[in-house]
Parts: sequence; C-alpha cells; structure tokens
Amino acid sequence: MFLCSVAVACRRRAYLSAFTAQIFFANHIHHLTKNRARFSLSAFGIYTILSLAVIQTLTGIAQTIISYGLRSYRKLDETKPATTLQITASLACDLLITAYLSLLYYFDRRFR
Repeated sequence: MFLCSVAVACRRRAYLSAFTAQIFFANHIHHLTKNRARFSLSAFGIYTILSLAVIQTLTGIAQTIISYGLRSYRKLDETKPATTLQITASLACDLLITAYLSLLYYFDRRFR
C-alpha cells in the first residue's frame, strides 16, 4: 500500500515536471517569435504545444488516478488507453518543440 502511494506521487511529479518544461520552451518560442504576425505558423505551433502539454498532463493525472484505484500491478493493462494517449501527446509535444527551436536557430543563423 505504501509503495503504491509513493509510486503515485512520483508519477504525478514526473507529469508536472514535463508540463513545466514544455511550457518553459513554449514561452521561449513565443519570445523568439513575438514580432511576427499573430496567426502565423509560430502562433499555431505555440498553441499546439500548449494543447499537447495540457493533454499529456491531464491524461497522466488520469492514468495515476486509475492506477491508484486498481491497487494492483497485475491490473495495469487496464490503463493502456490513458498511457498511450499520455505518451503520444508528450512525444508529439517534445518533437514539436525540438522542430520549432531547430528551425528558429537555423533561420536566425542563416539570415544574419
């Protein structure tokens, strides 16, 4: 029982840490592109990053709640849909952040 509570607390911190890092980088992309048009590709990317960060955090918390309710590692297969959505949203968000920062760096270096 105690180990289950510790695992839940650790997983919740991991989701919130990932959310914080993703918001941090979305903020940096916003600051690097704030002189551009409001509805440009960079604004679309920022809103997509924010949406994916919220989705991965909420599904991670839902997965934690479901796992805690199961109270057995043998039943973890029941959390597969939430786990899949959380991992997919997190991966897509991280790849999008990497792509935007790489493109911004490339264009900044190219047009100096």
